[in-house]
Amino acid sequence: MAHFEDLDLNIQTIFDKIYNNQNLCKLLFYDDDNPSVMPDIVSPSILYTNIEKQKLFPYGFTPDLTDEYKSTLSVVFSDFRTGRDNILFKPGKVSFIICVHTYLWQLNLGDSKIHLRPNAILHELDKTFNWQRTLGLGKNIMDYAKPIQFNKNFHGYVYCINWVDFT
Repeated sequence: MAHFEDLDLNIQTIFDKIYNNQNLCKLLFYDDDNPSVMPDIVSPSILYTNIEKQKLFPYGFTPDLTDEYKSTLSVVFSDFRTGRDNILFKPGKVSFIICVHTYLWQLNLGDSKIHLRPNAILHELDKTFNWQRTLGLGKNIMDYAKPIQFNKNFHGYVYCINWVDFT
């Protein structure tokens, strides 16, 4: 883990990795049942910068029951520690909170298979972060993924990675 003053930089680094994954951006941005055929998102930072249509949050976010159909992804840092025997070894966790309205779960990708948006988002996060290096955070290793229900309309997953960094 980098120092606490680097947390904003680390969030930006994670957002940049998300922006570089067009499949993940499309799954979040488009509410269509086949987002993979939609046009590439030219400026993926719109997922964070467009306050009215924001889909990416640097904190835990849960839509209200009255919110329109949407998919969101939150990035939350937790469990900062220093190694007991080695103060240069600093592990920590990043949790990705996937939140999708139940009406947006099912995807239609043109085949007879069942495809679910939260599972596809989970898959893209795993490809992007698991066993990959992230600048400032070191090596990322998946810790767990577990289902979560936010309210009667929104469900998803918490996907947690551990990072291992030798400062």
